[in-house]
Amino acid sequence: MVNSQRRDLIRRLSKRVESVHSATYFARPVGEAIAGTGVTHPSAIYFAGRAAPLGRVPASVVAATFYSFNPAYIRRFVPECWDTAAPETVHAARLAGVEQFLAGAFGPEAPGGRSPELPALAQHLVDALDPVLTALLPDGRTLFAAHQEALAPGVQAQDPAVQPFLDLWSAATLLREYRGDGHIGALVTHDLSGLEAIVLHCLTGTSFRPSAARKSRGWSEEEWNAAVESLRERGLVLGAGDEARITDEAAALREEIEQATDASVALSWEALSDERLAELDGQAKDFAKILVAQGAFPQKLFATGSGLTSREQADRA
Repeated sequence: MVNSQRRDLIRRLSKRVESVHSATYFARPVGEAIAGTGVTHPSAIYFAGRAAPLGRVPASVVAATFYSFNPAYIRRFVPECWDTAAPETVHAARLAGVEQFLAGAFGPEAPGGRSPELPALAQHLVDALDPVLTALLPDGRTLFAAHQEALAPGVQAQDPAVQPFLDLWSAATLLREYRGDGHIGALVTHDLSGLEAIVLHCLTGTSFRPSAARKSRGWSEEEWNAAVESLRERGLVLGAGDEARITDEAAALREEIEQATDASVALSWEALSDERLAELDGQAKDFAKILVAQGAFPQKLFATGSGLTSREQADRA
């Protein structure tokens, strides 16, 4: 069994590494690159870009693997997006946009300049995480398996100077989707629907603002409030609407879910000692701080408790 200190260290390191992946969903170069394929609606860009490694799947598969999105909303864009651009075309556009974003975020022209040590730091992180990535098995992890297959050959940067950062993004993407698939399993076993899960997360004040989550995930205010009421009846929420807050019971439930998620990935991290994890955590924090300081995560979307909304909160990234 993993002790609590190691568990928390892996959880924190994962979040910081994953920020390199997550930031690309809000990056203009990525959106513009995918829009260049003809898939132009912002939600269609997100669904198509992230689902492309799955192939020409129907909306039901996207809903199942993304979990917290309204299936009816997804059906507005999937599978129609595949008639506009093949998954392989969308995936290639996504990678091109990611490279452009990373060059702007971490390259010589980045706001505030770039530390000359940054490429070497990225490469060091990638090399150190290789034993973890090698240990990731696709069993029962659909979205991860698709990305593992799509990224397995390695992503070749058009600009060699960006290669360490693109490799770091690839590693972050695989870690994110692997943990994400495990997290969905934990949510299911703890009897939380996709809507209930995102509602509960938002009500902690450490995630999206409720209005932003509703818009991006396609839930109406009535559907959202009905979920709040359902959670209230289960003793997980006090109050109503966006002003509701989670109870101690809900906080304990969320921690149980996070620990179950931690357990689902723990084996893959066995190759790294606690000392090594602490070292990598500090290095990953540098990249997360850069992204937060640059405003890679739009303030209007995230609650102040997320640690993603200002320079002052960059240390919490």
